[in-house]
Amino acid sequence: MSVLYGISEQIKSITLETYLQNEATVVDLPKIYGAQRALTSLTFGLSSLLLGGMADVFGVQYVFLLAGILLALAAVYIGVSSQSFPATYTDGHNA
Repeated sequence: MSVLYGISEQIKSITLETYLQNEATVVDLPKIYGAQRALTSLTFGLSSLLLGGMADVFGVQYVFLLAGILLALAAVYIGVSSQSFPATYTDGHNA
């Protein structure tokens, strides 16, 4: 499962980076990357505190179950919302 997660995470990262680099201006790109890194750090810290507390109260098994459910919901959301991407990105756009 870790191998599959790693591969899908890399595909997601490459797709996001390509999209940002194609759509953002040279001036805006550092601001976007800075905001992205700040939000990533903030959400990682807050989720560590929240899920750590939940693991203490409810048990680790239930926290992993919740994380799996959230991951499945995110996958469904991505599958449904992929229709909203421009055709140039879903039809084999060359970067």
